[in-house]
Amino acid sequence: MVRNTFEKHVQIGRVVALKAVKDEGKIAVILDVVDSGRVLLQGPTSGVARQVFPIANLTLTTQVVNIRRRSKARDLT
Repeated sequence: MVRNTFEKHVQIGRVVALKAVKDEGKIAVILDVVDSGRVLLQGPTSGVARQVFPIANLTLTTQVVNIRRRSKARDLT
């Protein structure tokens, strides 16, 4: 039997910490997966604008928010 060893996946609603210079350490939520290397995210309470962001500059957390794809900012607060 094959066992899944990964605990954190890139998925809609996943809470992430940003590793980019400008927004380093800020928290955001993945709203949509654009392609294999980029996601649409937003962090209205931490000041992160809605933007497409490279997955390589994210740190995945264990928290997942139950939201729909491309949710509005009011749904995240």
